[in-house]
Amino acid sequence: MDQKKFNKHRSYLSQRLIEAREKKGLTQKNLHDMGVIDQSNLSKIEGGKRKIDVMLLIELAEIYEQPIDFFFIKPKQKKTQSGNESFVE
Repeated sequence: MDQKKFNKHRSYLSQRLIEAREKKGLTQKNLHDMGVIDQSNLSKIEGGKRKIDVMLLIELAEIYEQPIDFFFIKPKQKKTQSGNESFVE
């Protein structure tokens, strides 16, 4: 996989990690306090500056109550009546 495509996927994964955490009402500090991950490491992962270990991703998916594919598969886009696109999960 070329670097540009890899970065695009990492960026999407980072966005979904943030989205899932916020949807669950958690902060990076909450996860640190739970003993899941150091806050600075999570910040780097969510910022796309560090790779995520698969076991950590599985643990976060369980905490966030999301299926693992949530972090990889983009929601389907659907045209609204006004012609704009919206995401459907």
